[in-house]
Amino acid sequence: MTALQKLFNNAYLLIIVSSVLIALGQFCFKLAATHIEVGQPQTLILNPAIWLGIAIYIISFPVMLHSYKLWSLSKAFPLVSLSLVWSAALAVTLLSEVITVYRLTGAILIMVGAAIIGSER
Repeated sequence: MTALQKLFNNAYLLIIVSSVLIALGQFCFKLAATHIEVGQPQTLILNPAIWLGIAIYIISFPVMLHSYKLWSLSKAFPLVSLSLVWSAALAVTLLSEVITVYRLTGAILIMVGAAIIGSER
């Protein structure tokens, strides 16, 4: 098995990559939302951030799909919730959003839950 095949058969890596891509797609949609005008569909259609977000989602789809091939849905899909943590990190870092104690606690609980689910054999 080549190194590339090993990477593509690493379910943990696939889930992390997929969840990061989902968070990046959501970040693009957030950027796009600031330039969308209600009743003016061209602001949606002509917005490059929308198209970048869609492209990122399209890329994340086969990554997530392959992780489902390697793991059960009940194990793989909950780990995709890590995208919530990555989204919060992007929002704080790049959008200067403030994270409250409640949000930080929620992010920590998501990571703990993901670690518990991911460690199950």
